[in-house]
Amino acid sequence: PVAVPLSRIEAGNDIAEAVLGPDGFVAAVDSRAPDPQLLAILDAPLPIAGKTSPRPPRPLEAAALFGLPLAILIAVWRRQEAPAGLMALTGILPGIVLGMMLALTVQSPLDSHPDEKLHVEAARFFTTAWLPPAVDDARIAPSLSKYGYSYLQDGAPVYWALGLASRVLSLAPTYHQSVRLLTLLMFAALAACLVRQGTARAPLLLALLCTPQLWYVFSYCNGDAFPAFLTLLAAVLLADADNPAGRFMASPTWRGSLPGGLLLALLLGLAVISKSNYLLAVAFLFGATFLDILHSLTGRRQRLLKLACLAACVLAIYGLNTFHQNSLNDFARNTRLTAHMERHASPEFKPSAAAKGEGLPTLRLRDKGVSLPDLCSDAYRWHIISFQSFSGVYGYMQHFAPLQYYWFFALVWLAFFAALVWALWRGGRDSRLRLGLLLGGVALAVMQSAYFSWTSDFQAQGRYLFPILPMLLATMARLPKYRREGLAIAFGPVFFFLGTWSFLFIALA
Repeated sequence: PVAVPLSRIEAGNDIAEAVLGPDGFVAAVDSRAPDPQLLAILDAPLPIAGKTSPRPPRPLEAAALFGLPLAILIAVWRRQEAPAGLMALTGILPGIVLGMMLALTVQSPLDSHPDEKLHVEAARFFTTAWLPPAVDDARIAPSLSKYGYSYLQDGAPVYWALGLASRVLSLAPTYHQSVRLLTLLMFAALAACLVRQGTARAPLLLALLCTPQLWYVFSYCNGDAFPAFLTLLAAVLLADADNPAGRFMASPTWRGSLPGGLLLALLLGLAVISKSNYLLAVAFLFGATFLDILHSLTGRRQRLLKLACLAACVLAIYGLNTFHQNSLNDFARNTRLTAHMERHASPEFKPSAAAKGEGLPTLRLRDKGVSLPDLCSDAYRWHIISFQSFSGVYGYMQHFAPLQYYWFFALVWLAFFAALVWALWRGGRDSRLRLGLLLGGVALAVMQSAYFSWTSDFQAQGRYLFPILPMLLATMARLPKYRREGLAIAFGPVFFFLGTWSFLFIALA
């Protein structure tokens, strides 16, 4: 407990009036206010009493977390062959995950997940409209947030797809459950790819099991699941040469493979206009494919031409979307968007307040004199919260697992990443180039998430790190079969059991 003078308490969101008078502090709240908040202005961050540092795993626990998967890995790699039975058993785990996801999708109330009501209203818009609206269209009012901003203003295709699909498929009694089930079907489609015995099977299996936060994101209506689905599917198609998209990049000829190229262009083009942080994942997939072509012995020139045409198609989709968004707004999109946000945002979220260094304390931290390294200080703990929310934090960032869970998860990820780096380093010159590309991609993904929290809005959310997953998938798919299957068999069940505990006892509870 800490004493805060009444003069240091300010009215926040949804407070109609707040007055400090002779009788004390009086705040008036409308009966329909959805989220009333009072702000206690502190001179310094509060010291946290009690256990400021969580107990790390005991040596025996750490040895088990490191030792068991690594022992399995060494046994598989020494035999240079993964037992088919173990691989088949591990492949069942995503089906169990789907059952838990379905329970959360059906049972949880609307808007118990981050901004879900706003996402649902954005999708509902397209049940009566065919084209995206202008940024100041009056019809977007139900989807406006406290920032005065709507997800419809970005022109992301996921809401258009969910809205049109929900016209045809009414999968549940309520609308929000229907669009949730449509989102869940994307995860189910990725899990169905595991039936194929291709080079991407083991890496995809590990990508689907490696964090319960991914399961959570695919369990309700949001804008992050769709680009994750697109980039993971594109990585799967590029890893195998026995599908139309894989044949397009693997074959030096154009005959018979053009439909696969168009499919790839569609997947990657939709990803780049869905979420800006997935631009990095798309660029990584181009880089990995470029290395494949450089290391090929035949048809190099023709395949490079195909890659260039694919890049041109993706850029064309991005350019056409940008042109369409600007034309809808008379080529004054940014000006109209800022004016609309200024008019509809809550006082502490208005662009004018943020520009003057006022408003919500976590907006535009760089402009308020906070340095980038300060994000990792005790005042912000960006790196800790980001990892925790990558490993499993639910609701409006308020349902955390015990701290020891995150220690265990960190140890398993450390062991997995160390094994992957070792396998790539031992694979020769070509494999080391892929290792360099992976390390660079992971570093950039972390940096872009931190940069957004620093310059725009402090959002230490692990879902912004999801572009790392298609990078890992694409890199693992280039390993020898026994090594990629060994990684899946050794670490997939460990990730599954940790994630299942978190999902059952935190998310579903």
